[in-house]
Amino acid sequence: HPDAERAEREGEAGGEVEGELPAMDMVQDVPGATRPPSVVESTESEDEKAEMQVWLGDDGDWERCRTALKRIGRDGRKLELWKRWFGFGFRSEKDEDEEDKEESDEDDVGKGKVRAEQREVSSSSSSLEKELEEDVGVHTIQPPREYIARVIRDHGSEILRTFVFPDSRAQFVEILDAADLLGELKAGMGVSDQAQVLDFWSYAPTTPTSAHHDGAGKADTHSSSG
Repeated sequence: HPDAERAEREGEAGGEVEGELPAMDMVQDVPGATRPPSVVESTESEDEKAEMQVWLGDDGDWERCRTALKRIGRDGRKLELWKRWFGFGFRSEKDEDEEDKEESDEDDVGKGKVRAEQREVSSSSSSLEKELEEDVGVHTIQPPREYIARVIRDHGSEILRTFVFPDSRAQFVEILDAADLLGELKAGMGVSDQAQVLDFWSYAPTTPTSAHHDGAGKADTHSSSG
């Protein structure tokens, strides 16, 4: 029967193909033929990790920070990035419980409000963290306090200048206060209280740098619509 013979030949051909597969695998596994995937992955992951780090505690912290902020076009995103760097939204329940005990001895409405907001966004913090990392290309993990404090003290005015709208600067100052780092900003700017920080920026003349950031001058004079 022709059909039976054809089926038998196809079966033999299939057997030959199946028999060749192990030999092909052996060729691919010859040592030295290709670079082991594990080595490639580890090398790439180390390089990517280094590129995504902003806070290393060296003199390059501010340059890396400024580069990351420049990649974000919206003030809101910049504020979210700073919140992550300050650790808001990524605290453990144990840390929050300890802070609540300390907070009971303080009459600070601002800090309580920010911490309440932290709990509200905790459920979506993971997805937001991924979005920020994709937008900025850097890790949003919280750096050691001394790293970020030094940048706030030395470059506070420049950080405020990265925001287009006065309200964004005010929010940033509130975030600093909640993070107990407002003192670093005031010390760096040579002012004694929070009002002076905001007054300085409310009435400061438009600089070439701020004017370049999408109508910062219009925002400062409150002449923009919306």
